[in-house]
Amino acid sequence: MTEATARAEVPADEAHPDVSVEMVRRERWSSDEADALVAAWHQWSRAPGPPQRQDMNLEALGALAAKLFMLEPVHGGADWRYSMAGHDVSGWFGGNVTGYCLSELYAPDQVADQAASYRKVAALQKIHVTEGKIEGEGISPLRFEVVHLPIRAGRTDNPQIWVLGGIFFLD
Repeated sequence: MTEATARAEVPADEAHPDVSVEMVRRERWSSDEADALVAAWHQWSRAPGPPQRQDMNLEALGALAAKLFMLEPVHGGADWRYSMAGHDVSGWFGGNVTGYCLSELYAPDQVADQAASYRKVAALQKIHVTEGKIEGEGISPLRFEVVHLPIRAGRTDNPQIWVLGGIFFLD
């Protein structure tokens, strides 16, 4: 797996001053779970470009669906709303985040960074992969990857591009 030039380091916040998160853009995913998600995404695509939301069968993915989330753009992509969050994703937030916007869950600078990333996925209509590492005093380091996939939602003649994502732990 090669490292792309984009590299972001998220500083520790006031609630968790001893925790840091580092995210690195990757050219390709590495986990078997991400591989299964990407294979399903390709299978759902019936025409050139991303699959239609209504053609996706997330239940067929079994336990993998718990690690998925779906985001729809709001305010022209300045913010994004969780239209679906799997059980594991909601658990990481401490409760169901379906229906919540990034701006309701993250600090403003994080919202801007994440919204820009999602807008890029939507504009390019290509798979976007990042690998992250969480470290901190008193916790075991965690490595994970996040795979973002563009999907079409709404009318077939004028679809809006949403983002389907999956979070997969590597260690």
